[in-house]
Amino acid sequence: MGAATSIMYSATDPSIACVVLDSPFASLSQLSQELVQNQDLPVAVPAFAVSLGLKMIRKTILTKANFDIEYRSAASAAASAHSESNL
Repeated sequence: MGAATSIMYSATDPSIACVVLDSPFASLSQLSQELVQNQDLPVAVPAFAVSLGLKMIRKTILTKANFDIEYRSAASAAASAHSESNL
């Protein structure tokens, strides 16, 4: 999560000239789906269950922290960053 956070911050600070990152994720929902699909679990977790869990987490974060995790993604921040990103 540190690499993704660094991408998002570098988009807000024009004084950052370059960012070197290791394994950032594009979005929280994409990361969650991939992690669940790639785990060797005794029971398969359907994609709708992961989506439902993320919706519950999103609602809690909206209520408690007043921001939407759906609109915070490293991929969109990288497009508007002032610096070069080396992944």
